[in-house]
Amino acid sequence: MFRFVPARAAEDAASLAGMVVSSETDAPLVGVRLHAGDPKTGRIYTARPTSEDGSFRLGKLPPASYQLAVETEGGLYVVESPLKLSPGPMRDVTVAINPVSAP
Repeated sequence: MFRFVPARAAEDAASLAGMVVSSETDAPLVGVRLHAGDPKTGRIYTARPTSEDGSFRLGKLPPASYQLAVETEGGLYVVESPLKLSPGPMRDVTVAINPVSAP
């Protein structure tokens, strides 16, 4: 006999995907990390390093307003406006930064 358990946790989750690009050239930034921090809980979620096309993905996030930041070899770049994530379809964003080369 099989028992089905509702997938409520997955339905209540939010997800984020997109690209990190250079604000000067629109070229994808490879190997950088996107962080999503929830100021209310202090919890920070970190994506794997961006791929060759600058893409990233963060899934199964609790719905909240997140402060986004991009970590490169040259520093941490914080996005000025928070991003509200709600349950449902994946939210697609492009983050453009002007990274400084590491010395």
